[in-house]
Amino acid sequence: MQRSAIVGLKDWIKSKNRRPLVIRGARQTGKSTLVRMFAEAEGLDLIEINLERHAYFDRTFATLDLKVICSAIEDTVGKAFAKNSLLFLDEIQATPQALAALRYFFEERPELPVIAAGSLLELVLPDIEFAMPVGRIEYFHLGPLTFVEYLRAMGEDRALSHLESYEPGKVWTATMHQRLTNLMFTYMQVGGMPDPLACYVEDPKDTRRWMQAQQRIIDTYQDDFNKYRKRGDWAPILQQVYLRLPASLSQKIKYAELAPGQRVEKIHQAIDMLIAARVALRASHVAPPKMPLAAHASPKVFKAYWLDIGLLGRLLGWSPATVDVAPSFNGLRSEQFVAQHLAYIGAPMIGPELFYWLREGKLNNAEVDFVAAIVGHEGTHIVPIEVKSGPVAKMLSLKQFIETYRPPIAVRLHGGLPEESSLGQTKLLSLPLYMVPFLAPIVSRQ
Repeated sequence: MQRSAIVGLKDWIKSKNRRPLVIRGARQTGKSTLVRMFAEAEGLDLIEINLERHAYFDRTFATLDLKVICSAIEDTVGKAFAKNSLLFLDEIQATPQALAALRYFFEERPELPVIAAGSLLELVLPDIEFAMPVGRIEYFHLGPLTFVEYLRAMGEDRALSHLESYEPGKVWTATMHQRLTNLMFTYMQVGGMPDPLACYVEDPKDTRRWMQAQQRIIDTYQDDFNKYRKRGDWAPILQQVYLRLPASLSQKIKYAELAPGQRVEKIHQAIDMLIAARVALRASHVAPPKMPLAAHASPKVFKAYWLDIGLLGRLLGWSPATVDVAPSFNGLRSEQFVAQHLAYIGAPMIGPELFYWLREGKLNNAEVDFVAAIVGHEGTHIVPIEVKSGPVAKMLSLKQFIETYRPPIAVRLHGGLPEESSLGQTKLLSLPLYMVPFLAPIVSRQ
């Protein structure tokens, strides 16, 4: 299946002062496959070393002697580096010294493109005992396949063409809307993880096969908690939180329910670890909603979403038997679909970010589902986004946000056809949920 991230890799390899690239992302999001696809597409001679399978490389990289390191790599793969070689250090978390050595590839072998990737790398980074080569490496962030990539894999070129050319006010037919709605509902069940999605694309009727692929990923994540954390007492807490957090997504978290008998501080840290591993996504409360949003976000007030809607559905027991039934887009299912697409709106060079707005008071509680920074013709817009199926008249929280901050544009993502209206001086774009991957170009055309 084609990945949009290949475009980012092409930009990286052609850039001046290119630095070694570290791909960061949750386990089984397709990092290794992406590199292999990229090498094949660009006609590069891929030299791949899986550091988990070659433990002796820990001593080799610890020398920080690039001649020794390169010679050991050539001996292992049985060939020398060539002019068109691409070095890929996979499972780099198994050899943390390799991370430190990346700076020497930049300084001594800048002509050699180097990519590194690893499973749950984010859980390893806090434990390393040396300074990361800041300024001498670049990060590249990869999430699950998007709805756009799913459409491409399904051969839905006509639907993609309509979405890519959509402008507010343009006629949008009910037939195309129904087709995309049905496709989106299938994506919501299968999700964007490469293995389950590949199983579905190969044989859409074999439901058991893609469900088993989802379960394998869920089980692998749970097993990894024992493998990647030095302090053994973390494993049972992480496993409890991992299994119970999905029921608390998109709402205020009740820590005591996630790991009964454990201290709140430790449960909070376990959630942070899941977020660091990209298994969960953090949506931080931001007030005031100004640029940069991260600088105005609360470190304590947040809600969470899952990395992938398909895995979430498996954890929560969503039934796949309703694929052909008219779907309901209320609640967590819709918010999760939006969240995992908004989180990577700045990818690949910016990591996943989500924000929302909250006002708590005795009489005027309000919450806007998401707040995003989107680049338009007149600069960057701070756009409030509500995921609602009901009428505009009942969007009281969004109205409070608009009255307080007066944004030029607001967005409602819903199950209906595109519409345009106004709330005071703010233009309100009501868009189908499946248009969220195209939100940036749609807003930029305003």
